[in-house]
Amino acid sequence: MPLRKFVLGLLSVLICVIALPEQRATAEERIALLIGNQAYKESVGHLRNPYSDVALVASALDRLGFKLTVIKDASHKAMDSALKRYVTEVRRAGRNALSFFYYSGHGVANPETQINYLIPVDVTDVDDDKVWFESLQQNLIIDMLSKQAPNATHYVVFDACRNELNLTGTAAKALGTDKGFVPITDTAGLLIAYATAPRKTASDVGDNGGPYAKILAEELVKPGVEAVTMFRNVQLKVKQTIGQDPWLSFPSLPAVYLAGKETAEEIELALWNSVKSSQTAAEFSKYLMRYPDGQFAPLARALIAHFEQQARAEQARIREKQRQEEEARRTAELHRIDEGQRARELEVTAPQHDAENKASTDAVLELEKQREADAQPRSATRADLRQAAALPGAGRRRLDERKRLSLRHVGGLQTPATKAKRLGT
Repeated sequence: MPLRKFVLGLLSVLICVIALPEQRATAEERIALLIGNQAYKESVGHLRNPYSDVALVASALDRLGFKLTVIKDASHKAMDSALKRYVTEVRRAGRNALSFFYYSGHGVANPETQINYLIPVDVTDVDDDKVWFESLQQNLIIDMLSKQAPNATHYVVFDACRNELNLTGTAAKALGTDKGFVPITDTAGLLIAYATAPRKTASDVGDNGGPYAKILAEELVKPGVEAVTMFRNVQLKVKQTIGQDPWLSFPSLPAVYLAGKETAEEIELALWNSVKSSQTAAEFSKYLMRYPDGQFAPLARALIAHFEQQARAEQARIREKQRQEEEARRTAELHRIDEGQRARELEVTAPQHDAENKASTDAVLELEKQREADAQPRSATRADLRQAAALPGAGRRRLDERKRLSLRHVGGLQTPATKAKRLGT
């Protein structure tokens, strides 16, 4: 029997080990690269929000389980190196991997080649063709992702083409007022999003993040929404908020629910079901922290008030019990002190009582002896009288004589009290 158990246990371990590679291969890995270029030279145009933009989007992606790489104020070399490492990591993640690339900063299209460029922070000016030589081509990013990691699904977001770009010289003349990206063709496996319409510029207004980044971060974490639908929702909300018209390009993509397939209502219901049978206020507080205005919030608050009242009543009961126990302890202590005091008093008064009792006993004994002494002569006299009555005359005279002698003798022994008593009689 022990050998059989050992063999069965070993087989179960082997089955788990064999299954691990398959589970690893089918697991969905999520990888993200975010670049926020803000500290440009004045000649290029300083921006106010890219740092906050990448922080907002990174926080949302972190909640969704993405492995993050965040770079701020990247040079051309830093951008190129980070992109190559990112594409390699996505490729090695295998089939079903999800990648998310987000760029916030300056970008512009070359009017001659119709190629879009991301501008690094080490570009010193944009007044001539040098800007194209020192910037990173957008199509390089798209080509690397589609060709080097074709088994992954990619989401590529360009929150660029800001109004603040100070184009001058030949570039400005060629572009005129259109400083935005040109549209690109659909690319298999990629959803490409612009923060604004092609050939238009994006707004950098707002505090703690631009309008596009704020709305994107909010929509990313909403459960039960497929990714393409989520980006369309971003489009609509940005348009409604500031009138800016984001642009999307996507071919047929697999359905991906970045925040889970369950809807927000289903998730709320699941959380409520997990706490509704609880008997403590803390569990219902967890629900209210997440859903302060949720469907079950009024009931949760009522139950919290109920259990808090119960807790207060229980605490009051415990305090009363402790008070009663303390009172009983004090009463017992006082009783013990009284008993000790009485014992000490008895130790002091007992010899006195014994002496008094002994004196009383001696007096009673002495009185009894005296009474017996008083009673003996009278008894003898009565006996003599009875004897004399029974004798003839001569004998009676002799007996009377003895009696007189006896009375004289006894009278000499009588106490003054006895004599007085006799005289009184």
